[in-house]
Amino acid sequence: MGTRCLDNAIRWLDQGRNGVVGVGLRASTTDFRKDLSVYMGMAYSDAHAKEIQDFVAEGGGLVIGGHAWYWSYGGGNVMTEFPGMTMQVHFGNQIHHNP
Repeated sequence: MGTRCLDNAIRWLDQGRNGVVGVGLRASTTDFRKDLSVYMGMAYSDAHAKEIQDFVAEGGGLVIGGHAWYWSYGGGNVMTEFPGMTMQVHFGNQIHHNP
């Protein structure tokens, strides 16, 4: 089930371009590159944030994953400082905390 779901997500993000899919994990197969069709990476770093934002704006597919639970123990504000959250704001996807 999980493999099929991931395969379908990648095909949907690729939009029929049949391009190169980059997977950026700790044991990374590739880092972010502009020639990718879909980029999959972790939400813990904003090292390529501007380039990834431009990539998505130009039609590239993006899957980022991660959670802020452990990251938040460093004292940062998850809603305004966690790299995965700050990157998503540029795509119109934001989670709000209502106290």
